[in-house]
Amino acid sequence: MRTSNLLKCLLTALTLTVNMSCNSDVFVDEFLTETPAPISLTEEASEATISFEADNWDVWSIGSIGFETYPFICDEEGNGLTLPLENGGKDYQIFCRSDYIDFRMEKCDGRSLKLHLYENLYDSPWEWTIYVGNEYEQVPISVTLNPTGKYQIDSIVYDWSKFDFYDYMLEEVESLTVLNKEGTSPARWTCYPYKFSKRKVNFYAPNNGSNIYSELDQEQIARCLGDCSVTIPDTKDGKPVMGHTEAVFGSFEQEVDVTLDKNLEVEVSIDAGKNIHITVFNNMDCYHVPFTLYASHPRTGKRLEIPGVLYSQCPVNYLILKKDVTDEQP
Repeated sequence: MRTSNLLKCLLTALTLTVNMSCNSDVFVDEFLTETPAPISLTEEASEATISFEADNWDVWSIGSIGFETYPFICDEEGNGLTLPLENGGKDYQIFCRSDYIDFRMEKCDGRSLKLHLYENLYDSPWEWTIYVGNEYEQVPISVTLNPTGKYQIDSIVYDWSKFDFYDYMLEEVESLTVLNKEGTSPARWTCYPYKFSKRKVNFYAPNNGSNIYSELDQEQIARCLGDCSVTIPDTKDGKPVMGHTEAVFGSFEQEVDVTLDKNLEVEVSIDAGKNIHITVFNNMDCYHVPFTLYASHPRTGKRLEIPGVLYSQCPVNYLILKKDVTDEQP
């Protein structure tokens, strides 16, 4: 019995020794002795490197807060990846991409993790937590991706073959009734037909031949371009003319100043014994023309194309109509 008990004790001790020996292979080399300080990446300082003391780690998971859209985790070719990416000790790259985020992590030689910020088109920082480690331990690394510069407009190209012009539109700018029924002499009223005149400009999304127009992707324009202006066509004799008129790109509806004389006075006569309703109109030159805007990012070289349709209605003349309402009930 004593020999049997002694043998059991020896076997138990041996088992514990073996287990401790096996587990020690994982914990002997700590990949990080302390949590790295928070990292902040900017357009000017867009790279950072985290050094490790062992190679028994991987990028285990990624978390972010404060944003509804989570970036796509992929390789350089855009193929989706699932974390943790255990790659048999080999180096690898992980890309985090969305419409407005472009960020890369690169595991090098098992002893360093390089971080590269290419793009954060949001107007506020993107806060990340990168968890590195293995199945036994993960260490959080806080990374801030600060906003980067916007795309720059290279050109806007109009499709003149589809330029559609018409000049039969009238827009009412003022109306009133002059009461001269009891008068014994003509009355006069002075109007300013261009005082309230405005050119209206709309940027629409492509309508694919339908009569239904919708606005461009305002979030895309705000994120990628910010506030920017483009040169738009004027017209002469129904033909497009490129001058120096500009409009804020992407706005669904905006007003552009015109060169008409807003102080122009026009006198309207009202006969004695008459009540006359006067309506002042502006004659409008209108057009639709498809366009494609081309932009690029000065730092990354990435390119952006935004197609759409430009609509413009511009006052060019005035029309005054008089209607006799003497016999109408007030």
